[in-house]
Amino acid sequence: MRKFKLIILFCLVALFLIACSKTTNKVNESLNKDEVHLPVSNSSQVTETAKDQPAKDQPLKKEPLKKEPLKKEPEYIDESLYEGDDLEFVKLINLSVQYINSEDETAYKGLLSSDTGIGTMPNRKVQKVELLGIGDVTETQAAVRTNWWMDENDTSEFGIYVFRKEQNVWRIYDID
Repeated sequence: MRKFKLIILFCLVALFLIACSKTTNKVNESLNKDEVHLPVSNSSQVTETAKDQPAKDQPLKKEPLKKEPLKKEPEYIDESLYEGDDLEFVKLINLSVQYINSEDETAYKGLLSSDTGIGTMPNRKVQKVELLGIGDVTETQAAVRTNWWMDENDTSEFGIYVFRKEQNVWRIYDID
């Protein structure tokens, strides 16, 4: 008698698992289709107010999530917020981004100091540049902290512009 009860219990568990498996397969198949049928409540509390909502039995088309396309124009630092030497730093940063994006290496090198360690212009496009802070400014040197967003990713990269004054004009000495 004990063996008989174990066999019946085993069969019931097996049937239950098979039934669950078929239900899971049906759910997975419906999720893989291009259409999704949503259940409609008959509750009097549910009201449809939007004109673009589908009819009760009309299937909804699944649309893939779209990543927002990158902007065509880069976002520069707002120059109207700065004055004096700080404004000169912002203008140089904005110009460097403009020249990098337009691949104008001659104009880019025109922003650099004569004793710079920068050999070549970056080969990636800059989507956005943001000023984080301006460090101590001396008579001949300054450092500016920035964030850059490049066109191939959505994460920012930290950078420091180092400026040197040559013949009373600020120039980019280095970008780390």
